[in-house]
Amino acid sequence: MLTILFLIISTFVFYHFYWKRRNLPPGPCPFPLIGNTHTLAKLSPGYAAFKKWQSEYGNIYTFWIGENPVIAVNDYETIVESFAKNGQAFAGRFQIPEFQEIFKKGNGGVIHVEGDLWSEHRRFSLKILRDFGVGKNLMQEKILDTISSFLEKVEKESKMAGKVDMIKLIDISIGSVINDLIFGTKFIEDEDTTDFYRLKEIVKRHLQLSRHPMVMIMWKNTRWFKYLPIFGKYYAEIEEMKHEIFKFFDQKIKQHIENFDAEKEAEDFADAFLAEMKKRKTVDGNVGTFDRNQLNNICFDFWIAGQETTTNSLAWGILYLMLNPKIQEKMQQEINSEISEHRLITMSDKPQLPYCQATVLEIQRIANVIPLNVLHSTLEDTKIGNFFISKGTLIVPQISSVLFDEKIFPNPMTFKPERFLDSEGNLKECKEMIPFSVGKRQCLGEGLAKMKLFLFVVNIFNKYTIQKVENDEISMERTPGATVSPKPFLCNVLIRK
Repeated sequence: MLTILFLIISTFVFYHFYWKRRNLPPGPCPFPLIGNTHTLAKLSPGYAAFKKWQSEYGNIYTFWIGENPVIAVNDYETIVESFAKNGQAFAGRFQIPEFQEIFKKGNGGVIHVEGDLWSEHRRFSLKILRDFGVGKNLMQEKILDTISSFLEKVEKESKMAGKVDMIKLIDISIGSVINDLIFGTKFIEDEDTTDFYRLKEIVKRHLQLSRHPMVMIMWKNTRWFKYLPIFGKYYAEIEEMKHEIFKFFDQKIKQHIENFDAEKEAEDFADAFLAEMKKRKTVDGNVGTFDRNQLNNICFDFWIAGQETTTNSLAWGILYLMLNPKIQEKMQQEINSEISEHRLITMSDKPQLPYCQATVLEIQRIANVIPLNVLHSTLEDTKIGNFFISKGTLIVPQISSVLFDEKIFPNPMTFKPERFLDSEGNLKECKEMIPFSVGKRQCLGEGLAKMKLFLFVVNIFNKYTIQKVENDEISMERTPGATVSPKPFLCNVLIRK
């Protein structure tokens, strides 16, 4: 009996601590079932864990999320060599159908899919974004219209309350830009804003759960874990959040279907998608992958990616600039010298504002809102550095490690726009500045995100000086989720003369 027990234990130890790791790059030793999620939880939201493992095992290492090995690539050169120059090999996504069924409406959208479904809908989405003027005047006009309303609300709240919750106002403004793009409506009326903030809290919790260590452990065996007491509680909450989120999208899509007019030119993404559905059904007799479920999932992807990353980047930007009044002053001096008339700043002004551009870049870098990038999967056998990587391996370009790399950005936790300027004060190229990733999976909303960030930041500080509320304690702690956000804070807003 003891011999059998010894053999079982020996086999278990041999498998977990050697066999399953034998063909992978080195990395921290995983515990059975939980992998290295205990370290990610202890060093949440993850930057410190990735830095620790990089210093111990090098730029390429393996860590484990539950029973799933993930190869992390942490240096710029290898990320470009692998994900850009050999992009097709690394263009896959982490595919677990039952887990996608929990978080979304199954295998759909553009972020978490691969193959023909991904390439077809990425191509379609990019075309629609271009048609709607992303990077052009049409989208700029919509953003500037939202900024005008935002600035009025800031002024109104400042007069009424003295202190302003800038994050709350930014939140609904960015939400309006995204919702206008997807569904053609903004959050303006009181009822709309109530619905938005309720949805925002649900989405925020949904995303926090998606990166919770207890949930990540469930990735591979969701159907079994959901029956266990602690895991079952998380499973039930995720299901509830998903139901509420997609109820919102279902209602919007239903309204679009009821009001759809094929003769009219599409004015938002949902209408453009419905037009494509009708066209395919007419020509081919079926809609193919352009069905209602896919529209639901793409709306989810757009809303999450477009809302969370930009809002949290802007929130960090307001916070860092509030705590660095001299940088605010330099921005305002540049604006004063280059923009002679009192008006909203546009993208055509951007080349004349190198210091402002540098500040926006530094906001993106130091905000570094995605500690763990979206996981890729290899579509074929390949190599990274000196390591052979088999098809179907999970791999992640650790963009957050690059943005905090001390060799590229000395004193990375210091807010310093000058790092993006040359000795003459001109904006200099920084190829390592890759917040939107690289290669085939580079963020398709990059152009829109850059436009939103620049226009919001420069127009806020053109009109206002933001100051810390006296005696308020400011926390720089990062609240974890799919993207990291700052703790809530208030500020004083002074109108510039």
